[in-house]
Amino acid sequence: MLAADNEIDAIVLEASGVAEPLSIARTFVDASYRNRIRLDGIIAVVDAEQLPAQVQDPVTSELVYSQIGCSDLVILNKVDVADRRRIDEVRDFVTERLPTIRIIEAVQADVPLSVIVGSRTANDIVGAEVEAGGVEHDHDHGHQQPVG
Repeated sequence: MLAADNEIDAIVLEASGVAEPLSIARTFVDASYRNRIRLDGIIAVVDAEQLPAQVQDPVTSELVYSQIGCSDLVILNKVDVADRRRIDEVRDFVTERLPTIRIIEAVQADVPLSVIVGSRTANDIVGAEVEAGGVEHDHDHGHQQPVG
């Protein structure tokens, strides 16, 4: 894509649900790419109905905390199938840990492109990586605080 003659307005990379966002973000701040591409932001798509179970599961909790913890925006998805109480609980869960995070409620992750593209610079991600000490969570089951 970088070698293409066409001018590219934006590249949206959708990582798998088990991806570590900071590992991907490091590519964008690598010296060999820094002047050619720019990281606009990191977005976590959170299933409004499934998040409570995911953070209770020792297999998935670290990843969930990492993905939310390094995000600029959380898309609270599937609000059409979750009841309002659950949506509010998930919203509170996220904002208690990240009070300034933007949260957008969505159905089928339908969010305007203008919300997804254009919100961040590569220098911001370097600062975020330095500041990232993980999302605080109030249980202890023998793991380190997630980096993210």
